[in-house]
Amino acid sequence: MNSHDTPPDLREIESLILSIYQPNPPEVIARNQAILSQLQSTPTAWSLARNLLNLPDEKVKFFGILTIIVKLNTESAALSQENAEELLAQLLGWYAQSLSAQHTGIVARKISSALSTFFVHFHGLWPHILRHITQSFSKHLLHCQAQHDTHYLTIRAATWVLTSILEDCARKDLNAPNNLSLYQSVLSNTGDAAELLTEGLKGEGVPENILEDSLKCIQAWVSFCIRASVRGGREMEPLRQLMNRVIERLTLESPGEATIELMNEVLNSWPGLLTDGQSERLLALLTGLESQKRFQELLAGGEDFETVSFGNLLLSFAEVNHERLMKKTNSEAQLLISMIRDLLTSKGYPVVEDRLFVPTIEFWSTFAETLADEMVPDEGGSPEPWAQQALGQVIKAVSKAWQKIIYPPHEVVSSWDSNERSGFQEARKDVIDLLQATYALVGPKIVVTFSDLALESIQSQSWFRAEGALFCLGGLSDCARDDIRCDDVLATVFASPLFAILQRDGESIPPRLRQVSVALIEKYTDYFERNSTHLPAALQLLFSVLGEPTISASAARSIQRLCSSCRHHLHSDVEAFLEMYASVVSGRGLDCMVSERIIGAIASVAQAITDDMYKNHVCSRLIDIVEDDVKRARTLASGSNATSLPCAGTPRCFNEAEESPPIHVILRALKSLANIGKGFKALADEPLDLDQIEEPDSSVTSRSRSIQTRIFGLLNEAPEDIGMTAEMTEVTCTVLRSGFAETAPAPFVFAAEDIVDFLTQFGVATPGIGHLVSTGCSFTNSLKKTSILKKQDSLVSLLQWVIGLLHSLEAPENDTELTQNGIDFVGRILYKAPAFMLLLTPPASLEFFFIFTLKVLVGKEPLPKAAAAEFWTSFIGLKSEDQRVQDSVTSIMQMLGPMLCQALAKNIGGYASRSELGKLSEPVKKLVSCYPQSREWLGTAFGTLESDSINTTAEERSLFVKKIISLRGAKTTNQVIREFWLSARGTNFAYAS
Repeated sequence: MNSHDTPPDLREIESLILSIYQPNPPEVIARNQAILSQLQSTPTAWSLARNLLNLPDEKVKFFGILTIIVKLNTESAALSQENAEELLAQLLGWYAQSLSAQHTGIVARKISSALSTFFVHFHGLWPHILRHITQSFSKHLLHCQAQHDTHYLTIRAATWVLTSILEDCARKDLNAPNNLSLYQSVLSNTGDAAELLTEGLKGEGVPENILEDSLKCIQAWVSFCIRASVRGGREMEPLRQLMNRVIERLTLESPGEATIELMNEVLNSWPGLLTDGQSERLLALLTGLESQKRFQELLAGGEDFETVSFGNLLLSFAEVNHERLMKKTNSEAQLLISMIRDLLTSKGYPVVEDRLFVPTIEFWSTFAETLADEMVPDEGGSPEPWAQQALGQVIKAVSKAWQKIIYPPHEVVSSWDSNERSGFQEARKDVIDLLQATYALVGPKIVVTFSDLALESIQSQSWFRAEGALFCLGGLSDCARDDIRCDDVLATVFASPLFAILQRDGESIPPRLRQVSVALIEKYTDYFERNSTHLPAALQLLFSVLGEPTISASAARSIQRLCSSCRHHLHSDVEAFLEMYASVVSGRGLDCMVSERIIGAIASVAQAITDDMYKNHVCSRLIDIVEDDVKRARTLASGSNATSLPCAGTPRCFNEAEESPPIHVILRALKSLANIGKGFKALADEPLDLDQIEEPDSSVTSRSRSIQTRIFGLLNEAPEDIGMTAEMTEVTCTVLRSGFAETAPAPFVFAAEDIVDFLTQFGVATPGIGHLVSTGCSFTNSLKKTSILKKQDSLVSLLQWVIGLLHSLEAPENDTELTQNGIDFVGRILYKAPAFMLLLTPPASLEFFFIFTLKVLVGKEPLPKAAAAEFWTSFIGLKSEDQRVQDSVTSIMQMLGPMLCQALAKNIGGYASRSELGKLSEPVKKLVSCYPQSREWLGTAFGTLESDSINTTAEERSLFVKKIISLRGAKTTNQVIREFWLSARGTNFAYAS
């Protein structure tokens, strides 16, 4: 509606309101809503609302009262006291008229909301709301025929308004000073509220809708108290007394949903509202005859709201009082605990049908954890009698719980939707939490229990039950795998016929039993390390299931870990492993990840061979496998149909949309090579002082040299005809790093010159070049200071290569990974051998690098900027006994110190982000503590900052520099810099502090 349009008359407005509820096009409804919204903001909206409320249609009345709420929320300050009192009287009149008219109630409900809004804005004019409403309705409802009707209409009217007020006020910050008077006004009505609600809860003869309204009002009162942090004092006594009435309603055969919902709210959100006496009364009711009837309905699978709510009430009460119930030995307390235990036997599958299973398990986990804390006896003492009783309840709960998570037959599971399946699996995990809590109470006894259950189920061929027992046994691995007291018990399972049965052809074994058995081996790897007797059977099972897609990955992971950790028990069987690998690969089309892990596992076994010649022979055979894959990849790249993928090519393994077949196969080859390198790493059986260990002797046998030549040949050959990808570069770097931490000669411990020759052949256009520079960093780190001089040529070559790469970048931000790793590499050279860097020839390379880092410092990329800041921090603080080095440092600082300060000033003056300030503060502190000239450099830098880009005066910047200088690099410098940055950025960034 435009300002020059004639305002619509009352009939037109009525038509607009009704059109919103009619099946009109969306654009018509939106246009009409906009017109009506504009009308609500006009000065005439007050009189319009009154006129609309005098029309017969409820929808029109509803819009009228909605308009009054809008006006109250936007223009209440403009109303005089006289106008406000007049409005209140009119609202109460409309309210009485609407309630007594016996329509749908939506208008009366909305008027109660309007009265609540009036109270929020004019609580000073309306202090005794409930008394006023009662008196007002006595006058307005004189025409009602029955006094009984008038009485309950009045209760309903007052209850609705009170509920709205409590809900509206609970949404406000009642602890704020401007809401203090509102808060006090609400509290001043608590006595009247208690009388009103007591009348509404008298019970016999009170209409059901009045009872429900009263209960909902009490619930709103509880929520108000919680939000307003009113948890005690005399003001709460009326509400506390009302809870007696609520508890009495639980004695009824059907207490109603609202009663149970209210009690749940109190127990979950404010249990302190109940007195000890009320809690005892509630305990008696929950264990009484009527409750027992409801409880039996619950166990039988009752799914109606009231029955399930009753179950939640049981759980809420038990959760809140679990410590008290634990220590009570009387019949009522023990009966309630038994009821909570028996909830675990309710009909139906957890989550799918039994909605209370998960919260019941959570209760028992909490109960067991609390009991574990309480059961710790005094020195020389024994547990209290109640503790043994509570422990017995926990053990019985575990006995019932695990049976509920036994998987049903496949046809039942297949009928569940994805949420139900996921929920059932999560419920199983919750049971594991309970078992682990129980382990803290009984120790290995629970492992014995589930081992026995598994063996009994295997013997009787109860496969689903066996799966459940083994799942629980696997869940206990976090507690039991390092506990040698459990080894004898676990031996009975791992020496049982289980593994043999799972490998028999024709056995109708559920797939889940195979899955859980494989997972069990993986979870108890530590056991097999201590008990190698059962290793062969476990490995044989794992190899036998590699062809099953659902468990092959888990099986391969277990094989790799077992072979790595138990290599000294297995190295004599390396030929058998090679044969098993050949057997499972041929014709099965294993996923690449599975194949890669198995190759790595065999390499681990081979690493333990003491005969170096034989060890190299096995390594050579593994590399044969990699070479075959590289040849296959090159054949595929040539377009030949003479070969195919070595894997199954399933979507889980190969996505043709993301990579071509040749690249997929070459990545498989490189990852296999990386796994071989990982396998040939020595186990760290004992801590080593790395500073006392020289790099492994680079002199190798001709056989080892031949292997290393083949490895580098593979790394160089892989990109040929196929092209390089960033992922290929990354995996190649993993291969190179394999020997960096080794302390003895090995096939993957490469000579420094070989590593350098390989790295320096790549240029800036190489995909993933940053990974190669990062590998150079790792190589430099692996060198001990005692042997740095021997590697001078190699390190200088790497340094020149890295600076050359940075020089090839048109801008630092073009490859942030290369920029960051390049600066990091030079920083490591500076730390290891500063002379190699500072005496680098030609000097132009060094000059370029320093200027490059200054450009990075004033850039926007956070990671390169952090690397540059760290480099300058190290450089500024560098002290060397080599005078040539020290002179070079001094010369560079004299030349570049002012430029460095300008870069730092720009960042600290607001250009940097808050997260970067910590790193940028470090070079400032070093400058101040190491270079007296920094006072002049920093003063000039901050003095020349552009005034239009920084919200500080010249005097403030000068004072800041003086503060920084006076702190002489102390930690508090960081805070001073942060405060200056904040003032430079302006108040809009105050949140950042």
